[in-house]
Amino acid sequence: MDARTPKDLGLRSKLLVDKHAAYVKSFNRIWEGTDSLEFVATEHFWMSGIYWGLSAMAILGRLDEMDGEAVVQWILRCWRPDPMAKASPEGNKGIMSIKETLNENSALTATTKAAATAADNAEMAAAEADLRFNHPLDHPYGALSFNSSSSEYEKEHCRCLGGGVRSDVRPRQYIGGGFGASERNDPHLLATCSAVQILALYDRLHLVDADKIAKYVGSLQNDDGSFCGDIWGEVDTRFTYCAFLTLSILNHLHPSSPPSSPSSPLHPLPSSTHASYINLPLACQFIARCRNFDGGFGCTPGAESHSGQVFTCVAALSLAHRLDLLDIDLLSWWLAERQTPSGGLNGRPEKLQDVCYSWWCLSSLSAMGRLHWVDREELKRFILFCQDEEDGGISDRPDDMVDVYHTFFGIAGLSLLGEEGLEAFDPVWALPTKVVERLRRGRGREGE
Repeated sequence: MDARTPKDLGLRSKLLVDKHAAYVKSFNRIWEGTDSLEFVATEHFWMSGIYWGLSAMAILGRLDEMDGEAVVQWILRCWRPDPMAKASPEGNKGIMSIKETLNENSALTATTKAAATAADNAEMAAAEADLRFNHPLDHPYGALSFNSSSSEYEKEHCRCLGGGVRSDVRPRQYIGGGFGASERNDPHLLATCSAVQILALYDRLHLVDADKIAKYVGSLQNDDGSFCGDIWGEVDTRFTYCAFLTLSILNHLHPSSPPSSPSSPLHPLPSSTHASYINLPLACQFIARCRNFDGGFGCTPGAESHSGQVFTCVAALSLAHRLDLLDIDLLSWWLAERQTPSGGLNGRPEKLQDVCYSWWCLSSLSAMGRLHWVDREELKRFILFCQDEEDGGISDRPDDMVDVYHTFFGIAGLSLLGEEGLEAFDPVWALPTKVVERLRRGRGREGE
């Protein structure tokens, strides 16, 4: 699969803008297509999927062909501003409170409830014992531990693996302000970030309570500086980036110093005048702990370096004005080594090339001023070769099935490469450059 991209790409030798726009438009109002496979199989990441599609159209200069008002209204229905509200299983028919959900089961007798609790506790204890003693290498840093009475030996064992035993063993308090991936999904930081990006894309941030969203983001920060994706406790550097970006768009992030890398092409927005609800220095320290000997970053301390995680960490540190925590040359070398003979990039050593890494790798290199460290022409040819010349869309590798995810990242990669006719796309904010400039102008007016 590392074969070189052919010299003659035929119809794929240029970006098929009309085909790709038509492909993305086919998913317009996906929340209404109840009879489609995509409706059934993809609801859990609709918010991200809609962001990918809209951003692709924005880069193509075709955003006005989407039903923006319908998208915005749908996003507002996915917002959970009430701390006692959760997603309704009937979608847009209404919001069901947690208290109402619990009361639905009031028919259970006290004996039945006690038996269920005892069985649940026994199952959790058995799972914890199996995880610790039969699969010690799988004991996850940042995942929920089942009890907090771990021995010092076990804690030290986890530290040696690059992890630790969490003390917040139960789900945290449910705080309103986040967005679900759909009307029937509970809030998650990934969906919240995508929702805020879309509202910024359409200049509709005034329709939501930025302070409430910022408090929700802050509620997901842990004592070690990391962030959970939601109240159930998964930790990943993806969530740190989502937290930083969401707060940056909402003007609630407070970097304390100017960008520390003169090679960075980015310029800071004027200082925020709004409240901050996170410990930014501690969050940056957590990112630094995720750095490996090769200069790359993993999802948690001690985890393998991965191009996707590298992007989240580089972009987060750029937003925080802490690129000084990177070994820029070492990391740029590691990213440049991701280019295969096909011209495409992979996510880790010895893995296949994939169009999505055209974004994950290039955005990081761009933020560090090292975009010229890869063969840009060969990468462009690889992306173009992954197009579907009949139905539109871009796939992970040539002649595979296309999807919106790879379509967006392929087009975004071409934008970073300077493809003619495409809108400029910011490598850190993951938004059109003109949208970031609009946010900058608005923030400047607030400070007047």
